Amino acid sequence: MTALHEKKRRSNSRQQGMALIGMAFFIFVVLLGFLINQKSGADVEAERERVTARALAQAKEALIAYASDRPLETDPGTRPGDLLCPDMDNDGEAESNCGNVDGTTQQENRLGRLPWKTLSIPDLRDGYGERLWYAVSNNFKNSTKRLPLNSDTPGTITLRSSSGAIMFDASTENGVVAVIISAGPALQRQGVGTAQMRTCDRLGVADSDCLTDDSCTNPDPRHTNKCNSLNYLDALSGVEDNAQFIDGSGVDGFINGPIKDASGNFIVNDRILPITVDNIMLPVEKRVLLEVRVCLNAYAAITSNNSRYPWASASYPSYSDTTNQRFGRIPDEPFNNTRTSSSSTMSDFWAPGCPFSSSSNWWHTNNWKEVIFYGVASAFEPASTVATSCGSCLQVSPPIAVNKKFVAIAAGRKLSGQNRASNPDRGTISNYLELQNSTPSDNIFQQGSATTTFNDKVMY
Repeated sequence: MTALHEKKRRSNSRQQGMALIGMAFFIFVVLLGFLINQKSGADVEAERERVTARALAQAKEALIAYASDRPLETDPGTRPGDLLCPDMDNDGEAESNCGNVDGTTQQENRLGRLPWKTLSIPDLRDGYGERLWYAVSNNFKNSTKRLPLNSDTPGTITLRSSSGAIMFDASTENGVVAVIISAGPALQRQGVGTAQMRTCDRLGVADSDCLTDDSCTNPDPRHTNKCNSLNYLDALSGVEDNAQFIDGSGVDGFINGPIKDASGNFIVNDRILPITVDNIMLPVEKRVLLEVRVCLNAYAAITSNNSRYPWASASYPSYSDTTNQRFGRIPDEPFNNTRTSSSSTMSDFWAPGCPFSSSSNWWHTNNWKEVIFYGVASAFEPASTVATSCGSCLQVSPPIAVNKKFVAIAAGRKLSGQNRASNPDRGTISNYLELQNSTPSDNIFQQGSATTTFNDKVMY
């Protein structure tokens, strides 16, 4: 009996041991599954963030390209720097108008969906499958235009970080030109008792109010849940409401997510990518300088002009060409002094098709001519003989290039200490150009990356 009892005891111990091993294995499997699920969930969120970031970046690139590449020669109504109106009915097309000149009406039409069809880009979606939203500054919208639009035009949209700190302050003329927004998943807006609704219902009533492409058919698209910004964009009470904004205000702009409440719940999950003035103006100024270079070379190519260029304009607000002035602003027609200096051989008008000839296009009405400067080498200044060699030409550095017939310079937006408010201010070169470019009499000019003390762009 003793041996049988011992055998039974050992059997029970083995069974208990196996049970403990089984229980441990079960706990291990559960924990492993939990960890795998946690990792999988983190991977999903990370991938959503990557998809969102790519979509926002692609949209920003497309909008900047649109602003800097307007077909100026074929459509005089366009201007460098113009941005599209938003898409209000979710059909992918920009609206034809988004407010009057001063921005006091139809302000809400400057906030809508990204007009991806008009931009000729794919139907961009964020990591949650939602189309992107887009808001444009009153100063940069293409319809109805507000004048002028050049390097000194400020953005008018305020943007805050997720901490609530102002990153771009429109009330100090340091706002952004536009914002692109990923709305993310639906949540419950602060101060609202129900979750955001993204259906085709009209004002909460079941109704087929969309076409198969999800565009809203109601005459006022905002009456359809799918086209109402309140159902996509979030608010932080007492700080900002992303579903609306006021141009030029430091207190009614946009706030970037993510932001959680004290319980860890998302109250703002909008992701916002800004387009700054510099984002727009760096390529736009290059575009304007290309137009200047084309006009100058076309003028010199006219046989009677002897491969030479006109005198520059010496003073502001006059844009008349000035005898012996080899550096200044681009002169207006007619070039009376250029013609006189060349014994009446050189033309007193720009070549056909040059935008400087019109008094009502983007060059004049948007006052680009105020912020563009021009210098010509002495060997190519007005004269009655053909210019055949460089002789004493202009130098641009770095790198050092000493054989330039002319230079064209875009001044960029005014920097700290520069004033452009009065005519005397505007007639002072140092209020526009910096460093070597502000003393052009030595025929040496400077180019380089933009800094807080230098933002001239040089082309030759």
